[in-house]
Amino acid sequence: MSGKETHLYEFGPFRLDASKRRLLRDGDLIPLTPKAFDTLLVLVQQSGTTIEKDDLMERVWPDAVVEENNLNQNISALRKSLGDSRHESHYIATIPGLGYRFVADVTEVEPAATSAADVKVQTRSQIATVEDSAALPAENLAATQPESARFPARSSSLPVPASKTTRPRRALRLTLFIAVPLLLVAAVYFLFIRQRGTPAPTAIKSIAVLPLKPISTAHRDELYEIGIADSLIHRLSSIKGFVVRPLSATRKYADINQDPIAAGKEQQVDYVLASNYQLADGKIRITSQLFNVASGQIEETYKSEKDASNVFAMQDAIAGEVGNFVQARFATTSSSEAVKRGTSNEEAYRLYQRGMYLVDKENAPDSKRAIELFDAALSLDSNYAKAWAGKARAHCAYAHHGGSSPDAQFAQAKPAIQRAFELDANLGEAYGVLGIIRADYDWDFTDSEKQFLRAIQIDPNSDNFHRWYANRLAGWGRPDEAIARIKTAVDINPNSVFHQIIYGRNLYFARRYDEAITQMQRVIEMDSTRPAAYNILWRSYHMKDDHPRAYESFMTFQRLIGTKNEVLRSYESSFSKSGWESVLLRYFEVLKVDGAGVSEAYSMAVLSAMLNQRDQSFRYLNEAVKNRSLEISKINGDPGLDSLRDDPRFAELVRRVESK
Repeated sequence: MSGKETHLYEFGPFRLDASKRRLLRDGDLIPLTPKAFDTLLVLVQQSGTTIEKDDLMERVWPDAVVEENNLNQNISALRKSLGDSRHESHYIATIPGLGYRFVADVTEVEPAATSAADVKVQTRSQIATVEDSAALPAENLAATQPESARFPARSSSLPVPASKTTRPRRALRLTLFIAVPLLLVAAVYFLFIRQRGTPAPTAIKSIAVLPLKPISTAHRDELYEIGIADSLIHRLSSIKGFVVRPLSATRKYADINQDPIAAGKEQQVDYVLASNYQLADGKIRITSQLFNVASGQIEETYKSEKDASNVFAMQDAIAGEVGNFVQARFATTSSSEAVKRGTSNEEAYRLYQRGMYLVDKENAPDSKRAIELFDAALSLDSNYAKAWAGKARAHCAYAHHGGSSPDAQFAQAKPAIQRAFELDANLGEAYGVLGIIRADYDWDFTDSEKQFLRAIQIDPNSDNFHRWYANRLAGWGRPDEAIARIKTAVDINPNSVFHQIIYGRNLYFARRYDEAITQMQRVIEMDSTRPAAYNILWRSYHMKDDHPRAYESFMTFQRLIGTKNEVLRSYESSFSKSGWESVLLRYFEVLKVDGAGVSEAYSMAVLSAMLNQRDQSFRYLNEAVKNRSLEISKINGDPGLDSLRDDPRFAELVRRVESK
């Protein structure tokens, strides 16, 4: 094509205005995203010529590395806007194995004096900028705003050809002078007076930020992969109209081959932000892609290069720029709060993140290792409040999972949490862990509830805080509240198997046994290796007097916790000879030997109650109280103790627990 200064192109009923970045059909504005417009402009300017995909991508994204999927998405959007289809191409034809060709006849139009039709288009677009920006989807705003206004940190990927100018006639200038202000006044009146009090609703969108992936896998570092993701999550969480999955939900997607769309579907979000990074010559280069989970397409790509010498400053800068990019993409606002890491020591931060990852696994070995990592972080920065709170949590978890006695672990958890408060009196993690200590070791249920509610007030998006609180509400005999609270945790992190288990457990505590069974079957579909799911399952079947299924679930539970073969055979023999009750009697004897009457005292009390052996049950409950069993905190809600609740000894035992 010739005429390098030409910037107007006509084909069929369409006019493409390169300088004003608009596509019109019979004078009506057709909304396009910035990159879709760039793609169309290249095709039109090279009409009749096949443009290879790589060449087209290089022209549209000259400064970014993107996938072919981006181009496919733009072509699909353009065909829809032009009334084309993949099988009937009046404008854009696919050339198999090569690329694309614009097949319609294109007429170059010299930019003459503004016409009456142009007045119509100008006033319409001006009104749209003021009025329709609140109602149009964000991707349509490209038609009403220049790209520089929507993405301040980015510039157009394509050069805009210079235009020739022709002096307009006086009459037309007068028309414009009068008509345009009048129409603008009308638009402002419509927007701010007629529609005052009825703003267009903003749909809440959800997004998951995945850990960053290195271009080279030779040297992976959590400081970049998890640290930058953590900063991005914090920044995006401040954007109004967005629900952002917490790091506890997304850090498991760190695998280099993780499919962003699969992660998005698992997390049940609208969008996924997936990024990669490359370190070279003291700099870090970040490429972030915004995936639409429903369409499977990449909607936007953002690229940045920063000095990597100050890691925290680099993380904040990248989070700020990407946050601004997403904020502009969806035409919303944010509070732009700064990330609060609590330390300036990069290695301490790295150790803290590793510790949090391990303690979230909820088992004794990982909790023990987490304690070591938190201690290492604190040796580098003794004023790291979050690490003190993490240390306290890990000690609690180690005791809960049978790694050590409650006295030994809570004796270390208490001063650690006190130190965290001394350093930061507004730390949500500290209040949450204090809630655990108050409930499970101090048995001060009133103060425990106060601490959980304070933690949730500070960070309402913490799925852990809601789960911890839900767990204790069930034990306190408030199952309906517990179910509502765990549902909140599941909403925040729907793919957490542990949340799903606690949801089923709370249904069991609510005596909704059929629902508990259904929920645990869902959990098993998610992960069939979780002993806790089968533990609740056999108890639910027992409460329904469905002894065959109770036995089946019980045996799976025993296999998963590593019960020795000879013990398993003894259960099988007991069931075949004497039925389900004999299995529970045998289980009681095994616990008595393994627990020596101390660590398993509460479990033996529950089993005794299930077998209607009241005196024996009270003996073990008193033993559990004496040794400050962490399970005693659920005495008011546990269905396994229901056969004891009409006994005066039970009320007396509850008073003893609550008065300690």
